Amino acid sequence: MRKFLFGALILTMLFSWTYLGLTQKADPGTEAQESKVAQENDTADDDLAKKMIIQEQESRENLRRLAEGQVKSFEVTAVQTDQNQIEVNTFYTDDSSLHGLVHFQDIDGKVYITKITHDAAIPLLPGNDVATLSDEELQLGRDLVKSQAANQEVPKDLRDGNITKLVINSKTKDDADTTTLEATATLKDGSSKEVKINMVFLNGFWYIKSLGT
Repeated sequence: MRKFLFGALILTMLFSWTYLGLTQKADPGTEAQESKVAQENDTADDDLAKKMIIQEQESRENLRRLAEGQVKSFEVTAVQTDQNQIEVNTFYTDDSSLHGLVHFQDIDGKVYITKITHDAAIPLLPGNDVATLSDEELQLGRDLVKSQAANQEVPKDLRDGNITKLVINSKTKDDADTTTLEATATLKDGSSKEVKINMVFLNGFWYIKSLGT
């Protein structure tokens, strides 16, 4: 009799736990808040993705020459911390040079390179704004954000002035739409490290996908 009662008690407890597990629902308020945060994060990422696409299109001539192997080196001449940019002299294979700026943006502790400009200003493209971006360009922008977020060492070193010079050693054409530049970075303490600049081509424009070691 005692064994029967004990068994009945165990069954009752198991049934109660199962019932509670099946009927318990998440707090609707918590679910709504989590959904709102996710949407805000997606919006912030897309805003940065759009900005990167547009500003790298503004840098089109500089990025084209970089992708085509026309750049010999960059030398950092000043760090403008308050404006989140560095001044650089760019030296080309035809022995010409240009002074310009590399622009950065900080978001949630991540550093992103958004554009490279030179004193010889390049006019904006007609209709160059967020409204004109294609779905393909927006998706590329998202890929650029993710790739740069995953490769933070070099962008941070550049932004903070830890890298004083970047010498392009070689260029590898991976395929029609991608290219990789092998470079050597000189640090302000006199040491050096190897750097890879990964670039991607879409609809007539070259973009910096990532800078990594």
